[in-house]
Amino acid sequence: MDEITRQEYLSNMGIQSYFPRYILPAAEESIQCEWPKIVSHDEKDIVKLKIPLRQELLPTSTPIPKNTQQTAITAERIKGTKPDKAAEIEEVRFQLVIIHVNEDSLVLISRPYMHASNSLSAVQKQLFINIFNALYNDPVNLNLEIKPFRWPFSEASHIEKDGQAAKASLGAYLDQLKAKFTFNRLILMGEKIAQFVDASDKHELTVCRSLDEMLKMPQFKREVWLQLKKNL
Repeated sequence: MDEITRQEYLSNMGIQSYFPRYILPAAEESIQCEWPKIVSHDEKDIVKLKIPLRQELLPTSTPIPKNTQQTAITAERIKGTKPDKAAEIEEVRFQLVIIHVNEDSLVLISRPYMHASNSLSAVQKQLFINIFNALYNDPVNLNLEIKPFRWPFSEASHIEKDGQAAKASLGAYLDQLKAKFTFNRLILMGEKIAQFVDASDKHELTVCRSLDEMLKMPQFKREVWLQLKKNL
């Protein structure tokens, strides 16, 4: 394959040719490559090119090759181009432990998505019981058997995993629970995912700190208590 044809193949594949600019120490003498005659598309003149495979170090004032300039311009245009809207969509991942406290409240407790267990630890459960026993001034009968909500519920590539899809899926799941359990209010323990809970006019919504946050920062317990007591 002659050099011009090879260069055309490389150019069409987006590969920029490299010619060494200086002689490496102890390198063997290179044989210069004679390029075949080509016809200019503009002037139709026959031009004979001779390009050595090895050149001395070029001065800093050497003009940038045309193909390099085009590459730089293309890169600059790409840099200034706005990203595709589809690329801006971020995946949302969270898990909710759901507890039916009584006919008044259904509680959604935020848990890390990658957490191995989909239930509360003994310490979390005791804190939860203490809060709601005090809130209703009576021991509550907690239903801990409701299936947790995990988003995304599948890693299949065809399933949307963005926030809008998460909100729609959680809303549908809460509608199912509403048909099965009686409750007037939703209590979300986990402020970070409040945007995915749509209370609308179906029930009241109270958002507070998660159990994990209260266990890590005990001062949050008072804050949560005041929020729940105020909205009860």
